[in-house]
Amino acid sequence: MNMRMLVAALLVGGLVVGNTHASLIGSDYADNYDPPAWEDESNEGIGFGAWDMWDDGENSGFFIGSSTADGHGDINSDGVAFGMFANFNQWANAQRSITNWGSGYTFSIDMAVNWRDGGRGLSLFGPDGFAPEDEFWNIHISDAGYGDTGFDFANDIVLSFSITQDGDDLDILITGSSAADEWSDTWSTTLTGEELGGFRLYTGGHDIDGAGERNLYFNNLEIIPEPGTMGLLGLALAGLAFYRRRSF
Repeated sequence: MNMRMLVAALLVGGLVVGNTHASLIGSDYADNYDPPAWEDESNEGIGFGAWDMWDDGENSGFFIGSSTADGHGDINSDGVAFGMFANFNQWANAQRSITNWGSGYTFSIDMAVNWRDGGRGLSLFGPDGFAPEDEFWNIHISDAGYGDTGFDFANDIVLSFSITQDGDDLDILITGSSAADEWSDTWSTTLTGEELGGFRLYTGGHDIDGAGERNLYFNNLEIIPEPGTMGLLGLALAGLAFYRRRSF
């Protein structure tokens, strides 16, 4: 490695250690997609496979728009979030694989829900695919509540998911918050012997009209490696620089 390459490597290492955004190894945001560019097989992110999207017909589908347009919580990036709708007993589904993953990695995603009639939620799948037997966890949101969390109802609730691979186990942390009601709460669980490979979002299952309050919004998909991994990279690069100095 010549000195110019070494200096460049050290600069990159400094950015990785000193800048939170530089440590992301996977990300996707709604403002990456120029409407209607969010569609089946699209992918404007990194660390994820292409979107696999399907719905039941004209009363269900997908869009890019502001999560606050119909009273949901604010999870926008540059004014927009991913949106899904499904009415009159139809369903809409959007799933994708996670391609940058390992022990110590954390996948995070924000979800905004308003009215809870019908059903909507998030399912997690293993690395083998999206067959029914590959699904190992689900949070289903309906009039019965926000899954098992016990969170209070709020029109503007934001559910922030943080899902971490801890060796052979998977730690799930959900933070629920309402800006209007000024509260936040957390719920967590550990799934033994599970590895994350992908996820699915879905909404539908009610026979009522298409009021925007029934839309499901999500955004801010990120994958962050174990902090120690980035720190060790920086130390290794610093050590290499020291070795080069001692060699002259």
